[in-house]
Amino acid sequence: VNALQPHVLIDVSGFSGDHRIKFLAHRPAPMSLTFCEYPGTLGAATGIDFIITDAIASPPEYQILYAEKLLLLPSPYLPNDYRATVQTPELATVPFPKDHPQVFCALHHVWKLDEQVFAIWMDLLRHAPESTLRLQECDIVAKEELRRFAEQRGIDPTR
Repeated sequence: VNALQPHVLIDVSGFSGDHRIKFLAHRPAPMSLTFCEYPGTLGAATGIDFIITDAIASPPEYQILYAEKLLLLPSPYLPNDYRATVQTPELATVPFPKDHPQVFCALHHVWKLDEQVFAIWMDLLRHAPESTLRLQECDIVAKEELRRFAEQRGIDPTR
Protein backbone atom coordinates (compact mmCIF):
# COMPACT_ATOMS: atom_id res chain seq x y z
CA VAL A 1 0.00 0.00 0.00
CA ASN A 2 2.80 2.43 0.83
CA ALA A 3 4.20 2.00 -2.70
CA LEU A 4 0.86 3.13 -4.11
CA GLN A 5 0.93 6.31 -2.00
CA PRO A 6 -2.85 6.55 -1.54
CA HIS A 7 -4.36 9.88 -0.54
CA VAL A 8 -7.31 8.31 1.29
CA LEU A 9 -8.00 4.87 2.76
CA ILE A 10 -11.48 3.77 3.75
CA ASP A 11 -11.94 0.94 6.26
CA VAL A 12 -15.14 -1.08 5.94
CA SER A 13 -14.55 -3.79 8.55
CA GLY A 14 -13.98 -2.01 11.88
CA PHE A 15 -12.88 -4.59 14.44
CA SER A 16 -14.83 -7.46 12.89
CA GLY A 17 -13.40 -10.69 11.53
CA ASP A 18 -10.06 -10.29 9.80
CA HIS A 19 -9.84 -6.54 10.33
CA ARG A 20 -6.76 -4.52 9.48
CA ILE A 21 -7.19 -1.64 11.90
CA LYS A 22 -3.60 -1.96 13.17
CA PHE A 23 -2.45 -1.38 9.61
CA LEU A 24 -4.27 1.97 9.50
CA ALA A 25 -2.62 3.03 12.76
CA HIS A 26 0.65 3.28 10.79
CA ARG A 27 -0.93 6.06 8.69
CA PRO A 28 -0.26 4.68 5.18
CA ALA A 29 -2.42 7.52 3.78
CA PRO A 30 -2.78 11.15 4.86
CA MET A 31 -6.49 10.56 5.54
CA SER A 32 -8.35 7.48 6.70
CA LEU A 33 -12.07 6.92 7.18
CA THR A 34 -14.27 4.10 8.40
CA PHE A 35 -17.64 3.29 6.90
CA CYS A 36 -20.54 0.86 7.40
CA GLU A 37 -19.34 -1.66 9.95
CA TYR A 38 -19.65 0.29 13.17
CA PRO A 39 -20.96 3.84 13.78
CA GLY A 40 -19.22 4.20 17.17
CA THR A 41 -15.65 5.24 17.84
CA LEU A 42 -12.90 2.75 17.10
CA GLY A 43 -10.54 4.57 19.44
CA ALA A 44 -7.60 6.91 19.07
CA ALA A 45 -5.04 4.14 18.53
CA THR A 46 -6.59 3.21 15.17
CA GLY A 47 -5.39 6.32 13.35
CA ILE A 48 -8.76 6.81 11.67
CA ASP A 49 -9.64 10.45 11.02
CA PHE A 50 -13.36 10.25 10.19
CA ILE A 51 -16.37 7.99 10.65
CA ILE A 52 -18.83 8.14 7.77
CA THR A 53 -22.20 7.98 9.52
CA ASP A 54 -25.42 9.93 10.03
CA ALA A 55 -26.94 11.98 12.84
CA ILE A 56 -29.22 9.10 13.88
CA ALA A 57 -26.47 6.49 14.35
CA SER A 58 -23.93 9.01 15.65
CA PRO A 59 -25.61 12.10 17.14
CA PRO A 60 -23.38 15.18 16.67
CA GLU A 61 -23.84 16.18 20.31
CA TYR A 62 -21.79 13.08 21.23
CA GLN A 63 -18.81 14.07 19.04
CA ILE A 64 -16.76 14.55 22.22
CA LEU A 65 -16.98 10.79 22.85
CA TYR A 66 -15.38 9.95 19.49
CA ALA A 67 -11.67 9.82 18.74
CA GLU A 68 -12.60 10.41 15.09
CA LYS A 69 -14.48 13.31 13.52
CA LEU A 70 -18.02 12.60 12.35
CA LEU A 71 -18.61 12.91 8.62
CA LEU A 72 -22.40 13.07 8.58
CA LEU A 73 -24.40 11.89 5.57
CA PRO A 74 -28.15 12.25 5.12
CA SER A 75 -29.99 9.43 6.87
CA PRO A 76 -29.74 6.55 6.41
CA TYR A 77 -25.99 6.36 5.90
CA LEU A 78 -25.93 2.57 5.48
CA PRO A 79 -26.58 1.60 1.85
CA ASN A 80 -28.55 -1.60 2.24
CA ASP A 81 -31.81 -2.83 0.86
CA TYR A 82 -33.03 -5.04 3.68
CA ARG A 83 -36.19 -5.75 1.69
CA ALA A 84 -34.10 -8.03 -0.50
CA THR A 85 -32.78 -10.15 2.38
CA VAL A 86 -35.18 -9.82 5.31
CA GLN A 87 -38.84 -10.66 5.50
CA THR A 88 -40.55 -7.81 7.32
CA PRO A 89 -43.81 -8.93 8.91
CA GLU A 90 -46.83 -6.67 8.79
CA LEU A 91 -47.29 -4.92 12.13
CA ALA A 92 -50.63 -6.65 12.62
CA THR A 93 -48.95 -10.07 12.38
CA VAL A 94 -46.02 -9.36 14.68
CA PRO A 95 -46.52 -11.42 17.84
CA PHE A 96 -46.26 -8.48 20.24
CA PRO A 97 -49.13 -8.73 22.70
CA LYS A 98 -50.53 -5.29 23.39
CA ASP A 99 -50.66 -6.02 27.12
CA HIS A 100 -46.93 -6.84 27.28
CA PRO A 101 -45.11 -3.55 27.71
CA GLN A 102 -41.56 -4.84 27.22
CA VAL A 103 -40.38 -5.93 23.81
CA PHE A 104 -36.62 -6.38 23.62
CA CYS A 105 -34.96 -6.37 20.20
CA ALA A 106 -31.69 -7.74 18.85
CA LEU A 107 -32.01 -6.77 15.20
CA HIS A 108 -28.57 -7.79 13.99
CA HIS A 109 -27.95 -11.00 12.06
CA VAL A 110 -28.69 -13.95 14.30
CA TRP A 111 -25.40 -15.64 13.42
CA LYS A 112 -23.80 -12.99 15.65
CA LEU A 113 -25.59 -14.50 18.67
CA ASP A 114 -23.36 -16.98 20.42
CA GLU A 115 -24.52 -19.24 23.23
CA GLN A 116 -23.26 -16.90 25.96
CA VAL A 117 -25.02 -13.82 24.56
CA PHE A 118 -28.27 -15.67 23.91
CA ALA A 119 -28.14 -17.02 27.48
CA ILE A 120 -28.02 -13.40 28.69
CA TRP A 121 -31.14 -12.64 26.63
CA MET A 122 -32.84 -15.66 28.20
CA ASP A 123 -31.89 -14.41 31.69
CA LEU A 124 -33.40 -11.05 30.82
CA LEU A 125 -36.64 -12.70 29.69
CA ARG A 126 -36.68 -14.78 32.87
CA HIS A 127 -36.44 -11.59 34.97
CA ALA A 128 -39.13 -9.85 32.91
CA PRO A 129 -41.71 -12.65 32.63
CA GLU A 130 -44.21 -10.69 30.50
CA SER A 131 -41.59 -9.57 27.99
CA THR A 132 -40.80 -10.82 24.50
CA LEU A 133 -37.62 -10.84 22.41
CA ARG A 134 -37.72 -9.81 18.74
CA LEU A 135 -34.91 -11.07 16.53
CA GLN A 136 -34.19 -10.39 12.89
CA GLU A 137 -35.86 -12.82 10.52
CA CYS A 138 -33.70 -15.90 9.89
CA ASP A 139 -33.92 -19.31 8.24
CA ILE A 140 -35.99 -22.10 9.76
CA VAL A 141 -32.98 -24.10 11.00
CA ALA A 142 -31.70 -21.12 13.00
CA LYS A 143 -35.21 -20.44 14.35
CA GLU A 144 -35.57 -24.02 15.54
CA GLU A 145 -32.15 -23.96 17.19
CA LEU A 146 -32.90 -20.69 19.01
CA ARG A 147 -36.29 -21.96 20.16
CA ARG A 148 -34.69 -25.19 21.42
CA PHE A 149 -32.05 -23.19 23.26
CA ALA A 150 -34.74 -21.00 24.89
CA GLU A 151 -36.78 -24.02 25.94
CA GLN A 152 -33.69 -25.67 27.49
CA ARG A 153 -33.35 -22.58 29.67
CA GLY A 154 -36.96 -22.66 30.79
CA ILE A 155 -38.18 -19.90 28.48
CA ASP A 156 -41.31 -20.34 26.36
CA PRO A 157 -39.90 -20.45 22.80
CA THR A 158 -42.80 -18.35 21.47
CA ARG A 159 -41.53 -15.39 23.47
